[in-house]
Amino acid sequence: MANTAFKSLLLALGVGCAATGCIEETFPESDLMTAEQISQSSVAIESFMSGINAYMCQSKSISSDEYDLGYVGLCIIREVYGEDVSVHESSWDWFNYHATNTYLNGDYTTVTYPWSYSYALINNCHNILRIPYAGNVPEAYATAHFYRAMIYFDMARQYEFKATGVPSIDALGQGLHGLTVPLITETTTEDEARAIARAPWTEMYAFILSELDKVDTYCTMFTRTSKAHPDASVVAGMRARVWMELGSRFEQFPDDLAQAGSAFGVSSHTQAFARAAEYARQAIALNGAQPLTQSEWFGGADYTAGFNEISTPSWLLGIVITKELLSAESYTNFISHFSPEQHYGYASISNNNGTYLRDIEGQRTITTTLFNTIEPSDWRKRAWVSPDDAGNPQRVSLYPTAVPAEHFAQIPPYASFKFRPRKGGANDYSIGSACDFPLMRLEEMYLIEAEAKAVCEGLGAGIAALEAFVGTHRHTGGAYSCRAADLAAFRKEVVRQKRIEFWGEGIASWDYKRLCLQIDRTAEGVNYPADSYKWKTVDGYVAPWLNRYIPLGELEKNPALVGNPNPSIEKNLMPE
Repeated sequence: MANTAFKSLLLALGVGCAATGCIEETFPESDLMTAEQISQSSVAIESFMSGINAYMCQSKSISSDEYDLGYVGLCIIREVYGEDVSVHESSWDWFNYHATNTYLNGDYTTVTYPWSYSYALINNCHNILRIPYAGNVPEAYATAHFYRAMIYFDMARQYEFKATGVPSIDALGQGLHGLTVPLITETTTEDEARAIARAPWTEMYAFILSELDKVDTYCTMFTRTSKAHPDASVVAGMRARVWMELGSRFEQFPDDLAQAGSAFGVSSHTQAFARAAEYARQAIALNGAQPLTQSEWFGGADYTAGFNEISTPSWLLGIVITKELLSAESYTNFISHFSPEQHYGYASISNNNGTYLRDIEGQRTITTTLFNTIEPSDWRKRAWVSPDDAGNPQRVSLYPTAVPAEHFAQIPPYASFKFRPRKGGANDYSIGSACDFPLMRLEEMYLIEAEAKAVCEGLGAGIAALEAFVGTHRHTGGAYSCRAADLAAFRKEVVRQKRIEFWGEGIASWDYKRLCLQIDRTAEGVNYPADSYKWKTVDGYVAPWLNRYIPLGELEKNPALVGNPNPSIEKNLMPE
């Protein structure tokens, strides 16, 4: 197992992979393409670019486990790490180890999958970046640099250790502040990779920002052919995310600001947040779209679109999932976990000649704690089935769905109509589950801007920005008012809006760690299926499981690596 785990780092090098490539293109002399031939072949480079998107949605790409849904699986993991996504029945929960903080250490696939998958995806980028740029297909090089930056940004945030408030864990985490993950590039040698340490945050974030600079340069040379590839608005959006992270870091750790603020061109955390606000506004302006309307959010007049189509105007970036890219198994895709409308998958409602039955109980649900915070005037609340209406076929007309009343009566409370089968493909997963997945939406930029403005311009500016977005675009008649009395309360309100808006997308969960927010799943009546899900973390600290464990095999084979403490601790170490 240890030898297998260590191959993860080498995946980013292409060791054991076709780094210079053997692809399906016929040449008169040979079927094997040389690096020179690839650099001169637009078709070959475009194939590598398509491979990045294909790998993003490839199920069981690293492991045989049902929660390996490619990058989408990582998004679901991030969701269940918080307190917003539950499941109707634990016996059908393929993400239960992540949700219950179990087996998140050693070399279990719960640990090796996120690490191995991320480095394998980085290698897909390296397949392009090892080819000298010859002036053709700049879109491919922009895509490779962007996704490499995105994945390293993900990993940097996930693996850097931050204090948990649990003494036994924090004692083991001493000396880990600022350490991210090994930084492998297309020029790293195999020998170097076998003894490469975790990059300090200064090196990693400088690298990420330099990657985005390269993407910006390439983006001036093309008009993107797919929203799976970056453009200038996506680069601005990613910069906004990065600067939010840096701003929070400089705010919480003044020594980090003193150490490296000047290297990043700022002398205060407020300047970093000002950059976040600037880039968020730039992304909005460059994209030119408007936030989703109520009709668009709910899938149009026939309730078949919405959160399954990358052409949706407010989507800046997404994964394109065609039926050819789906797993051969109808259960291993996002829709099979999250939609209550189809007749296949873990969340399915079966249909036997008009008789509907909930015979599989794996439906993902919103938690009562989040659902109960959504105001009646917020039309997004209709995306989840109220417990007052669940089981009552006569209440189906209150919800944005085209399912028959008998089908609606079988849908459990708190299930969601946000994600739905594509083109109404309830019977055929090759149609219904060929759903694109959002990676960046315009709405996030409005919420980044609101928080950033509150920090750098004052609470009043932040509240005005938040009320303008939520009141105008998410509440009937503009009936929304933010009553936060201080910055801390305001940030929690912004994060609450993210938790509602991006439920199921793996976006809002980043804020739990960035802002050291408490995760509390212990409220009376909370709809987690078992006590093993009901954790409460220390207020003002990071949940232990948000500091990912580096696979044991990597640590054993790489003497330069130092690992994080085991987050899978006994519950008696957590607060009552």
